[in-house]
Amino acid sequence: MPPHSNMIRRIPSLAKLCFYGGVIEKVLVPLDGSEVSEKSIRKAQELLKGAAPHGRIIALMVLELPKESPLFEPIDLENARNEERRQASRYLTELREQFVFDDCEFETRIAESNDTVAEMIIEQAELEKVDLIALTTHGRTGLKRVVFGSVAEKVLRMAPCSVVIVR
Repeated sequence: MPPHSNMIRRIPSLAKLCFYGGVIEKVLVPLDGSEVSEKSIRKAQELLKGAAPHGRIIALMVLELPKESPLFEPIDLENARNEERRQASRYLTELREQFVFDDCEFETRIAESNDTVAEMIIEQAELEKVDLIALTTHGRTGLKRVVFGSVAEKVLRMAPCSVVIVR
């Protein structure tokens, strides 16, 4: 059985979407600033073909807000947060210029979270009422996965909509 068969069972509408082209109009694409995560933009564009003029990609950067810790030297949290916001905004602006969005609208969001990244992605998916979340996985296995967790896995389990995982 192909490795993606579990995903299609988990997301029956994805199989229909891929073969019959269709019903998806709004896709949330969580990004972490890596080239790997940008693959999900291309997948979202591919899945939205034919949805024009109503197709929308919402690119989301989740900022994990720095917190003070007794283990580290005190930092100026407000300046650190502002710098993260500036970098995220710059990154999303560059993406808008880098990709061609003829077939769909491209919107950007920056969300700040004290929770986990996965929880914020879920919250944004609910808030935006998206039809699909397209995200990538870094493919960590073994101890790295146990230590760092898998955002993609958590989103897949908790999502209020269909999810496509891009590798």
